[in-house]
Amino acid sequence: MAELEFLGHTYTVEDYDTVLGTLLKNGHAVPNACRGGHCHSCLMKAEEGVPMPFSQMGLAPELVNEGYFLACQCMIYADIKVTTPEREKRKRFTAMVDDKTALSDQLIRLRLRPARDFAYRAGQYLTLTNIDGHCADYPIASVHGVDRFMEFHIGTQSDEPLDRYIVQQLEENDALAVQTAFAHHHYRSEDSNDDLLLIARDYDLAGALGLLREALHHEHKGEIHLIHLCDLMAAPHLERTLSELCVDSPTITGESLSGEHTKALSARLQAMDNRNHVRCFFWTNNDPEDSGVQKIIEGFLDGQQLFVMTP
Repeated sequence: MAELEFLGHTYTVEDYDTVLGTLLKNGHAVPNACRGGHCHSCLMKAEEGVPMPFSQMGLAPELVNEGYFLACQCMIYADIKVTTPEREKRKRFTAMVDDKTALSDQLIRLRLRPARDFAYRAGQYLTLTNIDGHCADYPIASVHGVDRFMEFHIGTQSDEPLDRYIVQQLEENDALAVQTAFAHHHYRSEDSNDDLLLIARDYDLAGALGLLREALHHEHKGEIHLIHLCDLMAAPHLERTLSELCVDSPTITGESLSGEHTKALSARLQAMDNRNHVRCFFWTNNDPEDSGVQKIIEGFLDGQQLFVMTP
């Protein structure tokens, strides 16, 4: 039987299944929508092996020459190694602003309605682009299949061009481009008995809250602890948000840490029990300080699973 290799994992393909079908069955969050070869949201690239010609119909000649294909249309007859598309090659969709609300003087909640529905996972990063070409990556706070919108949290104090545009100029019914992204790590319902440790800095808390909401949707049974590292945001935001989610279970807790994060986080983790079957998710937007934070987390986990959520 043919084998499919993706991100260091190798899977035996069942009965000429497609690349998309095989990856979805094995827990990979591959962007997809129509599954008929029309929307191109499942675009992928072959590193070794040759994709079926039918899976390249409708693609630009330069994409075909580089080995790109549509995962939903590519049945696997021989061994193939595939990877995610380069950022500039990923599919973009138009999304209209459904709601823009100030949650505080430091934070804007942005809700978008994509022109075409496509699968995503709560907590993953997605790229937004405005009409001037300014783009940035934001973690998703909404849950696909539950919310009718896609939700993002934008910091009002940021100097990033797209952040300033969203905060100062963007209005309801304006448009942004939403670019598909691959979620290498995400919540899995089969792990519902494991304890979850969610750690995020400032505005990336949106991703942790999204994953928390997805876990609650799947009636997660293990304990969930969320740690918010605060530099730019006021600490009460986490407490208010958990209250709004009606989280009153003793198995779900959250706290905010301010100041020097490596010391504060190290002290907090040392006070926690390091039990087996802890799955830790850490959101980082490539801040230089995050490497020190990650080392602290790895030391606490002592070989247990750490899922680093990055753009």
